Amino acid sequence: MARKRKRARTSTASRPAQGARQAALAPSRRPFPQWKWRTFPVFFAFVAGLLVASIVNPPSGDAGYALQLIALAGFGYGLAHLFVTNVIIAGRLRRQRKAAERGEELPEAFEEELVYRDEETRPSDQ
Repeated sequence: MARKRKRARTSTASRPAQGARQAALAPSRRPFPQWKWRTFPVFFAFVAGLLVASIVNPPSGDAGYALQLIALAGFGYGLAHLFVTNVIIAGRLRRQRKAAERGEELPEAFEEELVYRDEETRPSDQ
């Protein structure tokens, strides 16, 4: 028959130090970030996943084909959005930076202007 080993009791003075040591070694838990679900990356990932799924497993009914067309339209919108933000706006910023280096005065990109300066309300509001 196997004999059980008895654990040696440690003094109570070492226990608080051991607890503090374990607390220091334990990884600190950071709170989860607040995720914003209604953003472009989430939309684009969802639409791209839906499009890939509809290509891998072709739809068999009218609703499936409609969903595939919606995914295709959403994917096209996403690509257009990526193109505009990464190519058009980056080029505009580069041109503005070069103009500022040359010392040219930059025209305002957007100037707010009132259409009906004389009137307080537009004719369509009456």
